[in-house]
Amino acid sequence: MTRNEELIEPATDMATPTQRYTDEAIAFTRGNQDQPFFVYIPHSMPHTRLDASPEFKGKSQRGLYGGIIEEIDFNVGRILDRLSELNLAENTYVLFTSDKGPRLIKNKGHADGHVPGDHGGSAGPLRSGKVSTFEGGVRVPAILWAPGKVPAESVCDLVATTMDVMPTFAAIAVASIPKAD
Repeated sequence: MTRNEELIEPATDMATPTQRYTDEAIAFTRGNQDQPFFVYIPHSMPHTRLDASPEFKGKSQRGLYGGIIEEIDFNVGRILDRLSELNLAENTYVLFTSDKGPRLIKNKGHADGHVPGDHGGSAGPLRSGKVSTFEGGVRVPAILWAPGKVPAESVCDLVATTMDVMPTFAAIAVASIPKAD
């Protein structure tokens, strides 16, 4: 595991990153609550080498992968709770999204694949998954939490891309976008 450019743990116990990333984010928000800040948390646990903390391992009907997702969900809740406790919720945007569809080992003929029973996700009714440009590979959930700015339970069915994130948040922050040279 690294912090910035420094290797802090060469052989990371893979049951720990989700909680540790969250602990770092919470500490950062507490230390920067009096000024604008940006926190980005790319959770590594839905990717291989899979593991979950003892609190979540073996608790989900979806096996290890399900436990990992439940742990991420719990820890996102911790961040939202901390933002509320610090009275930052009304002035904070939290975007939760995925980078791609679920990992599917078999993808022959672009069919919905499978992985060992507890090591992969599901695209549900969507065709295929990760490594595919079919809907199951590129259509992912996105949740925007912004109390007082985005109505609870509202749904947007417009097509968006992560390329929209920077210009959208820059506009909200009244910041200019860097120009390409």
